[in-house]
Amino acid sequence: MSMGLEMDIEDTEEFVEDHNAELTTEALQDLHMEQQQEVAEELSSGEETVDRKGSIPSEDIMELLG
Repeated sequence: MSMGLEMDIEDTEEFVEDHNAELTTEALQDLHMEQQQEVAEELSSGEETVDRKGSIPSEDIMELLG
C-alpha cells in the first residue's frame, strides 16, 4: 500500500544523521546532569575537592556535536 510518499537514499541518510545528532545531544545533556548531581552531592557532603575523572574536555564535546 503506497501513500504517495517517495524517499531517496539522500532523504534516508539525512534522517539518520539528524536522528544520531539528537541522540548525541540527549546523551550529552544526561551526562551533564549526572555531573552536576555528583558535584552537588560532593559539596553537600563537605568534600573540598571535586573529583573530575568523569568530565569531558570541551574539544570532545564540540567534536561530537560536529
